[in-house]
Amino acid sequence: MNRIMSQTVQSVIVAMVLILTQITPAVGMDIMILGDSITQADSNHLSFRYNLWTKLLDDGRSFNLVGSLDSNYTGNPNWPEQNFDRDHEGHWSWRADEILDGRPGAGSLSEWLVNYTPDIALIHIGTNDVDQLQSTQSSVTEIKEIIDVLRSSNPDIIIFLAKLIPINSVLYNPGIIDLNAEIDAIAADKSTVDSPVWVVDQNNGFDAAADTYDNFHPNAVGEEKMAQKWHDAMQTYLNPCMDGLDNDGDGFIDFPADPDCPDPQGNESQAMPAIPAILLLLGS
Repeated sequence: MNRIMSQTVQSVIVAMVLILTQITPAVGMDIMILGDSITQADSNHLSFRYNLWTKLLDDGRSFNLVGSLDSNYTGNPNWPEQNFDRDHEGHWSWRADEILDGRPGAGSLSEWLVNYTPDIALIHIGTNDVDQLQSTQSSVTEIKEIIDVLRSSNPDIIIFLAKLIPINSVLYNPGIIDLNAEIDAIAADKSTVDSPVWVVDQNNGFDAAADTYDNFHPNAVGEEKMAQKWHDAMQTYLNPCMDGLDNDGDGFIDFPADPDCPDPQGNESQAMPAIPAILLLLGS
């Protein structure tokens, strides 16, 4: 009898292990940070990406930054933390239409998305459109198309869309103001229940004279301001089933790994999942 019971228990354990291999806890959020040189930064600056990365780590979040690039423009600075996750989609000097259509040898958004599927996208794009005298309406159309391409990869993607930081230029900043005036309408038009678009006002409180090193790109102070704005928005709007946190303490993080998360917009329950409970019982 003991031998039969032992074989039965072993069979159950093997079955449960096989099930668990199909429900491996995810790393949490896959985050794409998409933009131009303001996102990428050059070799003399850490980038707001670094500051945001440290804030998310300090929160205790489980996440992974994704992208086709892993360096700053002209090389990397001396990162204070060498394990900084450098992956991003900040493309120096690119316009919104180039994000969509690509450049020779550099790929395009749809091509980059073949290699990863972001859960969350942080988008700050349009500064070069203004600088290169693209019309506001064309930029609006292209930003909407960027959202569409992202959703073709993940219909449930959560999007944080920035109002652009100002430019310290009487020639170009009016164009920034015009494009920023359209961002709320873009979000209202494109936001859905499954794939919300949240506006992050990176313009308000940013001093283009004091917070940039060349009137365009953020210095260390500006990078910290941008990182804090992104972080505050994520703290405010991320749902418990897509925030990189094990909110119910069951050892599973976010949709689809957490059995208590029916979708990315769900709420984790306090109930412990059945499989770990069975394993605990078998081991007692």
